[in-house]
Amino acid sequence: MPRKKGTPNKITRETRELLQTILEGELDHISSALVRLRGENPFGYLKTLTGLLPYILPKCTEQEFEAKEKKPLTWFTDQNPFA
Repeated sequence: MPRKKGTPNKITRETRELLQTILEGELDHISSALVRLRGENPFGYLKTLTGLLPYILPKCTEQEFEAKEKKPLTWFTDQNPFA
């Protein structure tokens, strides 16, 4: 019987937990490796950081906005908006 849509896969959950445990134990090593990489290969360091960004930053989405009423911007007119 297939699992219901949206139900996490057991193997995926177990794999994520295993990887999280491994990475938690490697945090000090990862930090020192990045410091070493920054000194030895600045380009490689930046490329590594760029590769990690999608895991901590939300993805950009394009948004469109439409003004309901078009008014000229006050700083482009001769009228004083504070008068």
